[in-house]
Amino acid sequence: MNDKFFDLSKEKQDKIINGAVKIFAINGYKKASTDDMVRDTGVSKGLWFHYFENKLGLYTFVSDYIIRFYCMELSSMMPEGGDYFKKIYEIERIKVEVSKFYEYAPMLLTTLVNERDEEAMNAVKGYVRTYLEAIAAPFENLPDEFSPDINTDILDMTINYTTYGLMKEAYLTGRFARSEYLGSLQAYLDMMRKIAY
Repeated sequence: MNDKFFDLSKEKQDKIINGAVKIFAINGYKKASTDDMVRDTGVSKGLWFHYFENKLGLYTFVSDYIIRFYCMELSSMMPEGGDYFKKIYEIERIKVEVSKFYEYAPMLLTTLVNERDEEAMNAVKGYVRTYLEAIAAPFENLPDEFSPDINTDILDMTINYTTYGLMKEAYLTGRFARSEYLGSLQAYLDMMRKIAY
């Protein structure tokens, strides 16, 4: 990455970051097209490659940038206390807060965790590990209050599939339907809470 990127106005930086985040979030690394980023932002292709050597460099930069931004918000906004389901909700609520700055950031975070392109995975694995550690931290020392017949691995997977599905649905209109996402998520978590305890 060319450090002169940071000499651009914050508005221009955010336009480039938002354009890249959106296309990578929707398509993943392999299917993401810089031509789509150009169309979406109106920023010339030459400018993209002036600041970022190639698509992988851009992917690595926005992954690092969004994960750092999210982790910073998570550490400052995560409330103390609450049960397992409250913590899940708060982690997602903070993603929604981040989306007010970088609309497709929540979807990019999910895309990064599920990335299957080996080159891309290797390039961002350290950043993804940082993200996963950050979202696991609120659960440390949380007492196990679940019913004895609850398999926590299956519960975690169910919640992951639920949040992923609700998030995809919330982006269907081309804009992140934040309140709808959080309202639906709360309803699902309330139902799971009744089953789990």
